Amino acid sequence: MLQTFRYMNAGFFIGLQVLGPIFLLLTSWTILQIVGPSASNKFSATSGYADYVPFAILGFSFQAVIMNAVSSGANGIRNEQEIGTVEAIFVTPSNKVAWMLGKIAGNITMGLVSTGIVLTVGGLALSFTLRVPPNILAAVIGVLLTLVGMTAFSFALAGLTFLAKRTDDIYQVLWTSLVFFTGLAFPVEALPQWAQAISWIFPITHGLNITRAAILKGYSISDSNIVLPLLSMMVLTLVYIPIGYFSFRTFFDRARKKGALGGY
Repeated sequence: MLQTFRYMNAGFFIGLQVLGPIFLLLTSWTILQIVGPSASNKFSATSGYADYVPFAILGFSFQAVIMNAVSSGANGIRNEQEIGTVEAIFVTPSNKVAWMLGKIAGNITMGLVSTGIVLTVGGLALSFTLRVPPNILAAVIGVLLTLVGMTAFSFALAGLTFLAKRTDDIYQVLWTSLVFFTGLAFPVEALPQWAQAISWIFPITHGLNITRAAILKGYSISDSNIVLPLLSMMVLTLVYIPIGYFSFRTFFDRARKKGALGGY
């Protein structure tokens, strides 16, 4: 985890994890100004939220932390492959899961810093105020469960890195799919039925619903509007964690038998 902080590139962090979400947010806001009040009315009818701006700010503010949660394991292994230390780490009897969790935790921490910056800048630049007091406890639970669920994706992608070496193409497809299906920029209810069915298999979709309902509507974890996505995300997390771990172990064992742990 500390190694992640030491090697964090300030330009990469500011450019990709801070300015990237902010410009996407401003793009969505500009489009809203162009299409006018009719789009706002349709958004409210579809999502149940009165204002698109705070909805989008919360969505895009999570971009960096979700991106880091998914990609950090694969990036950590790829970096070790580049400098030639991956075999020393993974052939020794050290705890591989602890190493992975350290990498993921460090990147998630930086992502949470980005989330705070984007929330602050977005709120100040677009001048929105909360209509009701937010329920911080419910929002925190939603965020934490989302990160735990997405960590399973990180383990699976990290395991694949042992064999594929560079998983950038896979990650780019996964990331754009997550942006489209999980409601970062718009309510998933606006999607076709087949796309909505896909969106509900991602923990992020349920996590964003919980976080938005807690912050923008003040719902508590006992509210019926939060209980269902909360239970859904807990079930998905219990399913994805073993899948992610065993995928990681399977790819690791296959790469070790083929002598493909090292190299880049």
